[in-house]
Amino acid sequence: MANKQIMEFTEKLAPQEADMLLLQDGASEVYHRATLANLTRRAETLNFVIGDGSAVPGTGLVGHIYLPLGCVVTVNGWRMSSLDGSSGSAQVDLWHDANRISASNADSICGGNEPALSSQSENSASGLSGWSKTALEGGCLVVNLDSITSITQLTLALDVEIALAAEEV
Repeated sequence: MANKQIMEFTEKLAPQEADMLLLQDGASEVYHRATLANLTRRAETLNFVIGDGSAVPGTGLVGHIYLPLGCVVTVNGWRMSSLDGSSGSAQVDLWHDANRISASNADSICGGNEPALSSQSENSASGLSGWSKTALEGGCLVVNLDSITSITQLTLALDVEIALAAEEV
């Protein structure tokens, strides 16, 4: 079904009666099963590169991304790596607010467990204990570099799930 437009939607079972929908490809007349979750959720990785590789970057706001309206973004894990190959220490906080200008430490979603490197070149976490992981509806996700030593360039990758906000009809 890749690169084919679905010409016709045929609902074989009412969604409230089943957790599967059948979609018919109008060109081949083949039916494909889909769950509502498959149609409304997708996994993504949000990447932030911090520093230019020539000098240790200063602390403070280093990146932001506007989150899609009508969606809920869930952070499931993070990976941080030194891109210049050196070991060092760094700590990054993530803030969520309606806009980038008013975001502050009070808007942290990390719950005191910020992504960090401690005398190492890479680190990751997936449990995210204490994080406000599912509170990200619209607005802006801001990256604040709390501290850094020795590293001239690093990347923070956030594993997220983006879901359409449920609408009642």
